[in-house]
Amino acid sequence: MGHQETDSMRRHAGVSILSILLILSKIPSQNRKRILRANRWRWNAPTLAFLIPSWMAGTRLRSFPTTRIPPRLSTRQPHLSSNDTLLESLPKGYRETMELSVNLLGLYGTAAGQKPVTVTEAVQMAADDGFSVYDFPLANPTFYDGDWRREIERAMNCAAKNGGVFRYAHVPFLFPWGDPSPGNWARFERLMSFAIEGAAMLGVRWVALHPYTTNEPVASYDAGLCRDAALEHLRPWLEQADKLGVHFAVENMQGDAACHPHRRYCAKVDELIELVDTINADWGGGHGICWDVGHAHIAVHQQSEALKAVGGRLKMTHIHDNYAGADLHLLPYTGSIDWGDLIAGLKAIGYDGDINYEMNLGRVPSELRPGLIAYLRAVGNSFIAALQ
Repeated sequence: MGHQETDSMRRHAGVSILSILLILSKIPSQNRKRILRANRWRWNAPTLAFLIPSWMAGTRLRSFPTTRIPPRLSTRQPHLSSNDTLLESLPKGYRETMELSVNLLGLYGTAAGQKPVTVTEAVQMAADDGFSVYDFPLANPTFYDGDWRREIERAMNCAAKNGGVFRYAHVPFLFPWGDPSPGNWARFERLMSFAIEGAAMLGVRWVALHPYTTNEPVASYDAGLCRDAALEHLRPWLEQADKLGVHFAVENMQGDAACHPHRRYCAKVDELIELVDTINADWGGGHGICWDVGHAHIAVHQQSEALKAVGGRLKMTHIHDNYAGADLHLLPYTGSIDWGDLIAGLKAIGYDGDINYEMNLGRVPSELRPGLIAYLRAVGNSFIAALQ
């Protein structure tokens, strides 16, 4: 990196900080205190310890891109409605079109043997950490053991209170292949129906959906038969989604490295595209693709080329890392995914959705979470900055 680019980045950081201070100075003190409390992750020691050395070294990792303002200052946040005039006067580039999203119980859930965290509690923890876009865990079978509709209402109220929004969800995907009895299939189908109803209650934009996949032996694998079986399986869910205004994003599956000696349908990009195009042709459009970066790595895809084939069908992402052998759901840069290639692919197709984390971090001790959250935000913001 040249001296001119480094100096420019430092000037931009200074401009960003001055812009934030200018905005805060014009906001009534009561709201200003609330904003600072809500964004306290930005000022804590782990955040500064991570970000200041990066800035001084002139790296490309930026926490405050000059074209963005902190999520809590976005015009989407209802608690700043009295300051809409101020925010309207800001340069157009400050408007957020891409944000960080988190799968709530993946990031804020607990390890086995610990007291479970409710979705509402996870929403509050995410809001306290500065996240305002959420992926609702509708895939969790135990979620439906209690009054799940009431819990959705509580979670929505909590999100609204904190200026957050549910934009994504995931329907159940643990097909009962281990014991495919009529009773187990009936339970799975009941949970699927509940999840689609829940997605409609939440008003999410996109719902991740695994295609019907039976892990067929490689030697006898027939993509055409798998496609027909998937379409037959999905028909009742597509009917319900159509009635309720729910939009599916069909997810790419893991590759042979994780399933050998079997193969999963839609691990190949052409199979995924064909399935989604057929669904849209039969149901009048409205459905798309969820690109799971970890699954794609296991399937040995060059992410950029695969995404170019997917094109405008891409509606949501699942961001996590692995070593191309198992679906580990690691933090970015802690596995072997080529993140530069992924960003190049997203940029090539003009992706304008969110960076949606899907991780399993329940075992991380609470005292280590501030540094972890700071890292996730810094990495996510660097992805967003590269894409805008």
